[in-house]
Amino acid sequence: MVTPPALTLYAVRAPVRDERSEWKQWEVGTSIIMPTRLEILRLYKNLILYSNSLRLTDPIYFRRKVSNEFRKNKSLTSSEDISFAYQKGLALLNRGAVV
Repeated sequence: MVTPPALTLYAVRAPVRDERSEWKQWEVGTSIIMPTRLEILRLYKNLILYSNSLRLTDPIYFRRKVSNEFRKNKSLTSSEDISFAYQKGLALLNRGAVV
């Protein structure tokens, strides 16, 4: 089962639904939108900076989890997997809650 995509910073992107009303991957035509290297590094920086504002979660723990997740996802090659991991990070940053 595919989970619904998170909110994005881009107003141009819109989710595509199939006839069963389940969420599909973000698509523009037939290609999946890949985040650039700069966008991924900016997300990492923003998540690390966000850790300084945490009140109920230990900032050191949060930074370690973020860096471990980025290190784990460093070897991803599929555009769908990269896009999903990026959207997951954006959702964490936009929602302001630790998943």
